[in-house]
Amino acid sequence: MRNHLTYIDFIIQIKLDIRHPNSDHKIWLLVEGDSDIKVLKKFCTSSVSIENVPGGVGKLIEAINILCFENNRILGIRDLDFSFIKDNYTINTSYLFKTDLHDFEMLMLKDDEIMKAITSEYITALTNNSNEIKDKI
Repeated sequence: MRNHLTYIDFIIQIKLDIRHPNSDHKIWLLVEGDSDIKVLKKFCTSSVSIENVPGGVGKLIEAINILCFENNRILGIRDLDFSFIKDNYTINTSYLFKTDLHDFEMLMLKDDEIMKAITSEYITALTNNSNEIKDKI
């Protein structure tokens, strides 16, 4: 259902979730897209809710700036995609983790256990030797 929310609906839904008594220990990780969710959910516990903010990076930053006043357990991850070169602007929020997707991906591939988890999901023929795949990459 969350895939069909507008940006305003998304903000309202997160605010309601934050105020719910069962959310006392929950952390919200806001990301730009569904592919981010797919990757990050492998590394988070059930107490972390990974949410795709409708509307792209501009709305991600706006959502963090709105929601951080509701709860200090809001964190965003922004993939810079070389925007520091082409956009020439800075993002100023302490609740936003800025990364370049290439760095993030390479960091994950460096770890053998993470590489094995990723390859076992997508490449069933080579699950016993994830190092073979890593060497080819």
